[in-house]
Formats: sequence, C-alpha cells, structure tokens
Amino acid sequence: MALRLAALRHQGWQTTVYTPDSPALDAPFRNAAIDLRHLPMRSYSDFHSIRVLARHLSGEQQDTVILAQNSITAFISLCARKLAGRPDIRVVLISSTNKPPRTGFLARRMYRNLSAVAFTSIYSLAMHRMAEQQTGRILIPPHRIHVLYTGVGEPPEQTHEPPKGPFIALYNGELRPGCGLRHLIDNLDQLRHKRIRLMIAGQGKSDYMDRLRRHAIRRDVMDLISWRRERPTLSELTATAHFGIFPYRHESLFSDANIELMAAGMPQILPPGKLAHEYLSTDGGALYTPTSPFSSDAPSDPLIAAMLRLAASPALCATLSQSAAARYRRHFLPDPLLTALPSLLQ
Repeated sequence: MALRLAALRHQGWQTTVYTPDSPALDAPFRNAAIDLRHLPMRSYSDFHSIRVLARHLSGEQQDTVILAQNSITAFISLCARKLAGRPDIRVVLISSTNKPPRTGFLARRMYRNLSAVAFTSIYSLAMHRMAEQQTGRILIPPHRIHVLYTGVGEPPEQTHEPPKGPFIALYNGELRPGCGLRHLIDNLDQLRHKRIRLMIAGQGKSDYMDRLRRHAIRRDVMDLISWRRERPTLSELTATAHFGIFPYRHESLFSDANIELMAAGMPQILPPGKLAHEYLSTDGGALYTPTSPFSSDAPSDPLIAAMLRLAASPALCATLSQSAAARYRRHFLPDPLLTALPSLLQ
C-alpha cells in the first residue's frame, strides 16, 4: 500500500495514512514520505476513533477518498463520514480477506454504503460470492466490485550472489502462533550434517519469540537456526538466503513475503493453496509440499524433504529462480497495477 500511495502522491494526490502508532507499520510510509496520523481503530465500537476521524474529515477537501484496509476501518470511516456530515467523501474497501465475510445487519449496511470494494484476489472475491449465495442477498452491487492484485514494487535490478557456506532457508513471513515454525523446528534435526540452516527473520511479539527459542533449545536445534531481527529488503533477499520456506497450513498467512521472493527471483517452499496458486501458479518459483499433517516421528517431513531436494539440485534452484522472476515481470510490475487504482478514486 505504501507503494501505491507514493505513486498517487507523485500523480498529485495528497495522501495521509492512519495507523495504530506502530513503528513497524509506520516505517514503509515514512520511507515513502507519506503523512502519518495515529488512531487505534481497534474494533467496530471504537467511538474515540470515530469521533477523532470525523473531526479530521470535516475539514477535508471535496474529492477526498478513504482507502480502508479491512472491514473495521471501513465501518469506522463510514460512521465518521456520517458524523462529520460529509456524504461526498468516498470510502473504498481494499479487501484481502480469505474468509467468508460477515453478513449480519451492520455488515450488510456497511457494504451497501461503500463506494467500491477492491478484492486483492479472485479467491477473496469467491469468498464474498459464496456468502451472497448462502444468504440469498446481494451485499455489494456488481458495478462497485473490482479485483486489484498487489505487487511489491520494481524487482531488483541486480541479483546478488547467494551467501557462501551452508544453504540458507529463509522464513520472512508473519511471526505468530500458527505460522508453522514450531512444527518445522520439531523436524529440524533431520537437517543435521546436511549443510542447511534455517533463518528466521523479523520481529514477532516478544513472548511468542521467546517461546519459539525455548522450543528450539528443548529440541536441541538452536545451532541450526539463525535469528535475524529485521526482515531483509527486496534488494537484500538473494544475498541473504538461497530459498524461502513457509511451513504454515493456513491460507491467511500467504503474504507480501511470498510475493517478495517471487520478485527477487528466489525459489520458495510452501503448501499448496488457492492464494498461492493464484499468485505463484506453477511458474512462480514455488515448490509445493504435500498438505499431510506434520509429524516429528515421520522419517522425512515433506518440508525437510523439499529443503534437501533444493539443496541437492542447483539446476532446479536456477530453473525455479528464473521462472519466478519472469512471472513477476509478466504480471506484477507496479505500473500496470497502479493504473487501476485511480479509477477507484473517481
């Protein structure tokens, strides 16, 4: 989103972003020189955020558009718009949810009052259509629905040589319970003496990271893991690791991290899923693993087997890398994606 707002700013739009005062969330917007304001926007009943946003909206220009990132911020924006007496302000929901949407009275009213909804995948749109079929109600008029794929900017102009020494498998996705790292750590001992290390990059909640480290100590695999506090930037990826690994089993954890690896031309190991196939398909550098349950008693976990396969085959790594970079350039370069955004704002 920082990329898109920066492009809009260069096209003459004045852009302001509201975040819950999180340094990690603020960083990309500050780097793009986008104005920041802070609001908690915790829930549908966050009356403080509604009142503060209404006060801000009352002084905004005539052609103001709000881009809401989820249903909570969309609901708060609609309430603030009404409280400010500004029906001229458009509210557009950018929806990346992969769960069936709410269909209660308030949700239906929210959808009815949105100026447009842009789904970031056909899968997200399908979830919405399924909810409409189950309830027998049209939640959003078809002419207000759009599909807007997300990229991660221009791919690196120059790829770096991979790091010397053992093969590095990078996890740079979301760090939270359910991301699959605990299960991967359970099986990591199968990589001992194989010259493969796991790198975990990023900052999760401190209590979760502490639990993860303690679990690695109990499994006696701390020597097989590198811990990196900051996620590598897009230009640093190829110099940081040889391939990516994503042990999650939930569709919701497919994220920009996966798209970044495709843009950088790096192979990645992940479970098959509708979002993964929509973005990566069969030519986006993905090595899909079976979805059978992880087991620490299995002779060879599917993720471990995939890591060993990539480490043993430089030719396969090179083929996946080339196809990943080519697919990103065909479908996710910023200019074609950004041209679709201004049409939502008119």
